[in-house]
Amino acid sequence: MPRVSYASISKPLPDRLEDAIELGRQAGKLVGRHGVECRLLAADTAGEQTGTFVFNAEFESVERYGAIIQEIDDDKELRELQISLTRSTSPIVPLSTSLSVEIPLPTEHKRGRGSIVEVHLTKPALGRFENSVQESETVATLLEKAGAVGVQLFTLTFAGSQSGSTGIAVEWPSVAAQARSSAIWSSDPVGTSLLTGMLNGTGASTLISSALYRDIPL
Repeated sequence: MPRVSYASISKPLPDRLEDAIELGRQAGKLVGRHGVECRLLAADTAGEQTGTFVFNAEFESVERYGAIIQEIDDDKELRELQISLTRSTSPIVPLSTSLSVEIPLPTEHKRGRGSIVEVHLTKPALGRFENSVQESETVATLLEKAGAVGVQLFTLTFAGSQSGSTGIAVEWPSVAAQARSSAIWSSDPVGTSLLTGMLNGTGASTLISSALYRDIPL
């Protein structure tokens, strides 16, 4: 079943990095007791988003999200934690929130987590959504050969100006593994063709942004 993720992006205040991480751990504990998988990601190489944190809560299905979200909203400790974020003593500044829904790829791919998460947001060309999904399937296959796991295609909703865009998230075991994978786009004929098509406008989607995140253990 398609997975659903809720993401909250924030910026740690100066000299409050450790407090911001601890806040993420508290949130992970409170949300996690409802049976939700949580993680905290730090944007290491992400353009204007560098230095931000992403707190992500993943639900195993749309049905599971619908069943649990009211339960989470009624959690008094979580509500108090949310209110604390509005106070001057908060170690973070909230920037944005969004929901994403997994788009199933045509074939099954390796599940798993890595210490590095690579994310690319794209905009499918009008009338070519199915083609963009197939291109993502090809990308997933190429990256898995290089050691990637947990490749997930998703669409963003309730995400402000990014609503309606799609994205692909890729998990890597290390920075070195992710760096080595860049050779795919210059040396592999299939990878080169995909990159060329995206850059010259003949591909099924247009690149919006790219980012690398580091997983912070909760």
